[in-house]
Amino acid sequence: MAPKRKSGAVSSAAKRPKVEAVSLKDFISSVLSLVNELKDPSEERVLVAPFIKLPPKKVYPDYYEIIKEPISVSDIQKKEAKDKYPDTASFLDDFKLLMENAKTYNDPDSWIAVDAKQIYDFVKDQVDSYNSVAEEKPSKSKTKSVKVKREVVSKPVDEDELVTSANLTHLCIDLLYKVIEHEFPDVGIISGPFMDNIDRREYPEYFQVIKTPTSFNNVLKKLDKRKIFTSKTPLDESLQAFYDATKLIFTNAQTFNDPSSLIHQDAVKLSDYFEELFQELKARVEQQEQKTKLKLKLKSPGQGKVKLNLKLKEDEPDEPQVTESDTMGKTSSRLSPNEMFIQLFSFATSNSSVTHLTQQFHHQMNNTSHVPTMSKAQISKASLFPTHPASASNSIVEYQYPSTGFATQSYCISLPPDGFTFYTFKVCLHKLLYDIKRKDLESGSGLSTSDDDFQCKLFVNDDEVHSGMDVYEDYRNKSKLLSYQYDLRLCNGLNVITFECKVAPAVSKQIKGNRVKNESDETAGRHTRNQLQQAKMSWDVERINFNVICNST
Repeated sequence: MAPKRKSGAVSSAAKRPKVEAVSLKDFISSVLSLVNELKDPSEERVLVAPFIKLPPKKVYPDYYEIIKEPISVSDIQKKEAKDKYPDTASFLDDFKLLMENAKTYNDPDSWIAVDAKQIYDFVKDQVDSYNSVAEEKPSKSKTKSVKVKREVVSKPVDEDELVTSANLTHLCIDLLYKVIEHEFPDVGIISGPFMDNIDRREYPEYFQVIKTPTSFNNVLKKLDKRKIFTSKTPLDESLQAFYDATKLIFTNAQTFNDPSSLIHQDAVKLSDYFEELFQELKARVEQQEQKTKLKLKLKSPGQGKVKLNLKLKEDEPDEPQVTESDTMGKTSSRLSPNEMFIQLFSFATSNSSVTHLTQQFHHQMNNTSHVPTMSKAQISKASLFPTHPASASNSIVEYQYPSTGFATQSYCISLPPDGFTFYTFKVCLHKLLYDIKRKDLESGSGLSTSDDDFQCKLFVNDDEVHSGMDVYEDYRNKSKLLSYQYDLRLCNGLNVITFECKVAPAVSKQIKGNRVKNESDETAGRHTRNQLQQAKMSWDVERINFNVICNST
């Protein structure tokens, strides 16, 4: 909405904001930015995620046999950066190709094919809107009519569809867009001044009068983020909350602006049209509630008395609510050590450093004339305390951490200043994981990062470690465990070490018993490649965060 304007100042056409022509490059760049933000309102998923990059050839070789012209959103962005789109038609064709590829490789009714169509429909709407503005000639007496870009993907509205708490958000969003895009006779679309909040720096006096500024985009964002009402709110309360939030847009404009001003008159028109659409939605809900009410028919049993036999159900004892483990609030007890994937991990000076230190010690014992080399910390110590005997020494460290029963464990240590830079990080995994990979260890084939049962990865300062790893059989409490050992060279200062172990639901259920939820029926049977990727995202994960500070003085 805008500040006060008098109706007699300028002509009606001049008062309305004129639509400026946008260059093709700016338009395509803007649409790509909106595509990256598209979400499914029912599941809060980012639609573009599976289409950002092409699938790797090594993992999905059949994709490139079936799809003759592969394309991804990254490819489209590269073409846009190199100005390879001469017109909107070629730009739209690439998104159509992306949609057709998704339908060809996947089931046409699969979620990934549906998402691809939603993206294409959104881009097509933007292209049609841009083309209609580009073809329209300027008029002195009539304002251009432009479709408003929808940042929230809205499903088609079925008038016979029951209004529920689950779909009320999408119905309210659709109703708002009808108000925003409505073309009034002789004036066209008038919602432009009400789309965004007023700039406080430009109109400080507005905020002295209006205590709760709002706009169409503000209400749309709140609806999308479930801030006006949630699925648990009763329908009548949700409708009233939506009505109050939207009416405030028009009330603010009428309060701040003079009744004779154009902005005040436009607010009245939009308010009346919104009222009309809202009453239709409200009547639809009330009619639906009347149909669902239970009709009780009382049958007269002659002159006898009617007896009511009430059977009161005994109150069942309250049971604690079972939620996800390792979360705040009322939860189940933490897992026992035997139910954890990671049984033990240790951090110690590497064997090569210990061997080097032993050789240096023997050399000093046999050669008394040898002058030992001191570290920087030892030289500083000798300067501060000259009376203390100075000697070259190195500290050997070893830390062991048993399982605590939590899915994520975090530790922080500070190593002595005279320590080494080479260390060994060792993790012992559950005996069931050892049984799964015992044949691979005996054959010498080792483990890979793409195992179907479980995966282990180590990161040092966000870089994955691919070398210096050894996998072998270990013993603890008369049980055979699977051990991962990494030889690391740490740098001065803070080193962030992260180890994670991902286990498939079937294996996790064997380790943790009934604490793990059963796999849904949707993951059974034949999968598309994207369904398999989604399944791996549901694997159970245990993680160790180990912060090491080296050479601190």
